[in-house]
Amino acid sequence: MIYFVPGVADDEYNALPKAVATRGVETCGIRTDLVDEDAFFFSAHGGANTGYHMHYDTGAFIFDLNGVRWACDLGKENYNIGLSDDQIYRKRSEGHNTVTINTGDKTEPMLTDGFAPIVDWEYNDRSAYITYDMSNVYAQTENYTRGFYAGDDFRSLTIRDEIVPAEEAEFVWTMNTMADVKIIGNEA
Repeated sequence: MIYFVPGVADDEYNALPKAVATRGVETCGIRTDLVDEDAFFFSAHGGANTGYHMHYDTGAFIFDLNGVRWACDLGKENYNIGLSDDQIYRKRSEGHNTVTINTGDKTEPMLTDGFAPIVDWEYNDRSAYITYDMSNVYAQTENYTRGFYAGDDFRSLTIRDEIVPAEEAEFVWTMNTMADVKIIGNEA
């Protein structure tokens, strides 16, 4: 996501908003600084799964803090590997920081005609949150809301999924990272 304001000089970047939500494409971006490598940065998108080179990634996000990209987007895949889109990990929901309903051979992709609008967005100097209605993205849900809360003076990120299934199903929440995560007991 790129936020551009023409005519802003290099020394005026701090005057730009630190949080932006865009309706229509249903994205948001929050940052505490543009040059500090340890700054808080978060971006998420809802919206549609349609479009050229689309992925099943509605509700996905990236997150940086303390110089580490904790949640990343894996980027593009070689489209000439001879697999269908439903078989390519980087195009499936598992390859993004979002929810997968059922797994393995039972995995059901997001609806290609689904749309996840922003239903709530608020920002102040110490925190921000955004909520998406993901109900029309998954056929297996009656109601699904995904929310992100940046709190603690932008030193933490909370992701909350509230799902009412339409049928019995397995829900798997995945997050991709390139960070060097150490597991100590049941903490990471």
